[in-house]
Amino acid sequence: MSVLPPYLDKYQLLERLGRGGAAEVWKALDTQLERFVAIKILHPDLQEDEHFIERFQREARLVAALRHPNIVSVHEFRITRSGEDTLSPRTFAYMVMDYIEGQSLGTYMQASIASGQLPTPIELVNLFTSLGLAIDYAHSHGVIHRDIKPANIMLDSHYTERNLMGEPILTDFGIARMMNSTTSTQTNSQIGTPFYLAPEQLQGYPGNEQSDLYALGVILYEMVTGSLPFRGETPLEMGLQQFHADPVSPITHNAQISPALSVVILKSLSRDPGARFSSAAALTSAIAEALQLPAPDVLGPVPYPLNNDERPTLNAARSQLEAETVLVSPPDLVRVKTEKVVMPDTMVAHVSKTPASRIPTQLMQPQPPSSPVVRSRPARVWPVLISIVLVLLLGGGGIGLFVFHPASSLPFSGRVFYLSSGQISMDSAQGIADELQIELQNVPSPHAGKRYYVWLLGDAHSLGTGDLVGANFFHLPLLLPDTLTITNGQAHLLYQGDGAHHNLLAQVSRLLITEEDAGKTPEVPTNDRSRWRYFAALPQTNFSVAGSSTNILLHLRHLLYSEANINELGLQGGLNIWLFRNTEKILEWSVSARDDWKNDQPALTDLMKNQFIRILDYVDGSANVYLDLPDGTPLLTDPTSTRIPLLTINPNHQSPSGYVNHVLAHLNQILKSPDVTSDMVKQARLSQQALTASESWLTDVRADVNQLFRMAVEPARFEPTTARLLLDDLVTKATYAYIGKLDPATNQVQPGVMQAFYAIQQLATLEISTSMPASL
Repeated sequence: MSVLPPYLDKYQLLERLGRGGAAEVWKALDTQLERFVAIKILHPDLQEDEHFIERFQREARLVAALRHPNIVSVHEFRITRSGEDTLSPRTFAYMVMDYIEGQSLGTYMQASIASGQLPTPIELVNLFTSLGLAIDYAHSHGVIHRDIKPANIMLDSHYTERNLMGEPILTDFGIARMMNSTTSTQTNSQIGTPFYLAPEQLQGYPGNEQSDLYALGVILYEMVTGSLPFRGETPLEMGLQQFHADPVSPITHNAQISPALSVVILKSLSRDPGARFSSAAALTSAIAEALQLPAPDVLGPVPYPLNNDERPTLNAARSQLEAETVLVSPPDLVRVKTEKVVMPDTMVAHVSKTPASRIPTQLMQPQPPSSPVVRSRPARVWPVLISIVLVLLLGGGGIGLFVFHPASSLPFSGRVFYLSSGQISMDSAQGIADELQIELQNVPSPHAGKRYYVWLLGDAHSLGTGDLVGANFFHLPLLLPDTLTITNGQAHLLYQGDGAHHNLLAQVSRLLITEEDAGKTPEVPTNDRSRWRYFAALPQTNFSVAGSSTNILLHLRHLLYSEANINELGLQGGLNIWLFRNTEKILEWSVSARDDWKNDQPALTDLMKNQFIRILDYVDGSANVYLDLPDGTPLLTDPTSTRIPLLTINPNHQSPSGYVNHVLAHLNQILKSPDVTSDMVKQARLSQQALTASESWLTDVRADVNQLFRMAVEPARFEPTTARLLLDDLVTKATYAYIGKLDPATNQVQPGVMQAFYAIQQLATLEISTSMPASL
């Protein structure tokens, strides 16, 4: 950062209180009024963000107009330049605010957690009452915070009447909006702290009221458990966990938390913005009711009546917990809640009262885009960022793509699903299929003196292919440590793996439940078949294809764990994850190129050209990109990631084939298996449909990029209208390939890679039955 002068106008800088990548906070003296103030100094990169000054002045005016006892007052805001050049790197902006004597909530929480002193129920309700009043006030004035976190909440030590820790004062309203324009995509750095950003913000949305309420939910979780609901070192890791795993139940960290409070916390952390609380007051009232305390009078009447979702009494909590465990359809490989949220229309209007930052929810019947949109100026991040969140929600059951129905000839008793913890590594299969969820129905209680034991087993016979059998991370047969508890004839058990997130599918393909003596834990399953109660296995019957023996389990491991051809190239984790990752990158780069367009520009920019090169690196692969790019064009992507292309563009000289064709080949073989289940047929055919369409859309992406690249390197070819239309079509087709396309005539979604990604994961589902094998 630039060296600051000792004075900013009438303010003498005394002590720097904190600093970040693009801002710092100082304690200063107002030399005219002789009072201390806090000054937030922003150091924008005006070369990259030429609209900062306009945006800063607009946001600062909104924030300065806020007058609430729990929101820090802004006295003035200014732009200071070091010279005549308005784009000088030493240009900075600052806001003058009240100076709050006291520590931040973050510092307070660290000390409390370290000492084991979590807040009392009254302290918790009082704290969230103050915060909730401030947030609802700001929202009612059209101001969204977008970066609520403990570090942005100061505890005023001069006012302790309601909060002994200090009255909470929200700071940094508007900063995220000032420093982060709406052009941000997933590749851009987020101003907000990833741990407290809502899933939609991690995907590039500016955020709305519900995003602020999500941040409150994270703070609530952390205050009552001493832990964060998700962990990760980077925004990418955080995003993977938030989209591919549910928060750990708060009761896991703190057994004293009531089921009612746990329901409140998990509702506030819903991935669907519309499923969260309708307001901060509603959240605070729910916290008070869960803690069996009266809601503070200062909250006034809750804006909307609390239904069972927002009124977490103990009975309501039990009702919700039971509803979540009914075996209707298996979850995705990742733990995704699939019930549809129903709320009054008036509540939807409240949730979406900020049009500029509206986030789609299941309530609004969101769908992927149905046709290209032509704009005089690109609507920033439109198809991509909306659609990513949409399909993550829809893929969980919103359009019925993944509903399974028992169709096995065996006595059906339940299912076993492989789940992902989200702790995914780019250079291994860790974090993929590293957990198991067991769901049973119509289960009798064990006999007196007996209990159920759940065993994980290996393959029924050797597969004979070393690349598909993982290292012996799990010593089989493996007895799961948790007890299979029966409630109203149903049993639910989550096995969270070995802690190192090793891929279970690499070794585990069968499951056995025995009923044995409760007083002595067995080391291996009993040989007495009369004590075997339930059994499940992935299909493993060999069949011949072109003279070679194969089976469904082999293909599932190629897709979800290991594929010899790509392992030799240094790519780990199976075909499915790489197809998903690389298609997502195509979409990301397409949006970045399109968003760099400005009306009346004389040529395509270097940034655009580089993004075109990156797209072709992934579509063609590093070995074949020479077919589209001139000799000597540098490879701008990771060489390992581009060793296998998305498309097979040179069939006679390309081995292995592109990801799309390679995955389709495995799906074709699965469908030919004599023991393929009806559910597998549904998921395989859905995946085939999605990938066949995606192949066509990616081919269009390649064609668009080729034309745009030629315009970029040969200015004589550049024609503004054509370039703009091609950029729009590029983003549209990349969006279709990733998340599918809505057919407006039928209102049905033609699926894309993301739907195929989840459907393929659901192929690895074990049906539990009471029919036992002759031997293990």
